[in-house]
Amino acid sequence: MTIPLYPDAIAYVATEQMLEVDRAMMEDYRIELIQMMESAGRNLAHIARVRFLDGYHLKGAPRGTAADLIRWANAQLAPILALDVPSGVDTTTRTVFDPAIKATAIMTLALPKAGLRAPGVETQIGELYLADISVPPSL
Repeated sequence: MTIPLYPDAIAYVATEQMLEVDRAMMEDYRIELIQMMESAGRNLAHIARVRFLDGYHLKGAPRGTAADLIRWANAQLAPILALDVPSGVDTTTRTVFDPAIKATAIMTLALPKAGLRAPGVETQIGELYLADISVPPSL
């Protein structure tokens, strides 16, 4: 859970103290580093969506801040890694909206979406990687 931080609501710690907290979590409480990093990533994504991306949605063309960020990202010389499906691509309807991320690579989750093979979508996906997210084989 992510909550806004108010200056006097919680104690602040020095870097050395936080390192000791991390050590204790892993060694004394047996919390794996990967679990801590997964929680950190989930919370970061939550704040990014809620605080900065205005009414983020999975239907239709990207608009507002999301559209502006997609256009900006596509104009950069840096490679782009997309997660699951490039923003602006609807793998259900197999539609590439304007704008849509032109990914250098995609890490898709669990199983590749059939819409990633649709005509016209190939220009958005680059290299395709598959991430194991622990879907039970029986499923």
